[in-house]
Amino acid sequence: MFKHILVATDGSKGANRALDTAAELAKQFGAKVTVTHVLLHGRAAQDVSRMAETEQLVKAATQSFSDLDHGPGNLPAAMKSLSNKVGNSRLVAVVGDLIAERAANRIKKAGVKNVVTSVPQGDYAEEILKAAEAAGADAIVVGRRGLGTLRGLLQGSVSQKITALAPCTVITVV
Repeated sequence: MFKHILVATDGSKGANRALDTAAELAKQFGAKVTVTHVLLHGRAAQDVSRMAETEQLVKAATQSFSDLDHGPGNLPAAMKSLSNKVGNSRLVAVVGDLIAERAANRIKKAGVKNVVTSVPQGDYAEEILKAAEAAGADAIVVGRRGLGTLRGLLQGSVSQKITALAPCTVITVV
C-alpha cells in the first residue's frame, strides 16, 4: 500500500511515537522512509535550548564545536559563548542534524533498511509538505503535539495544517 513514508520529527515524545509508527508501517509494506526535521531558525534561543535539553542532545551538540576551548557543559552556555564565534544558526543546524540522525537511527533499529533524512528550514507545515512532495511520499506520519508554543493552539497545529493540505495519506499519531 505505501511505498514511501515521510515522517516529521522535532525530537519530542510525540514525534518519537510517530517515528515508531512510521517504522512499523515501513516494515509491513517494505516502504522507504524519509525523516524530516524542520530547522528552528528564527525561534527564540530558549526554545532551542529546551528542545535540546529535553532530548539530551546538549553533549553531542557541544562536542560538534571542537574548535572551542573548554566547551560549555550545557546548551544555554554554549549558545552564549558561540554567539560571537559561530552564531546561533550554526548551533541550530547542528542540533537539527542530530535530531534527524537520531530519528533515522531509531527507524533503522526497528528494522527498516531504506531511510534518508531531510533537514529544511522554514515554516513547519510548508516544509514538511514540500519534503513529502520532493520525496514522492504517499504517506506522511506526524505527531499530534510536538514542542510547539501556545501560538500553535491559537493558529492551528502543524499536524492540522498538514492534514488539511496534503495530497496523500496523513497519519497523526497521538
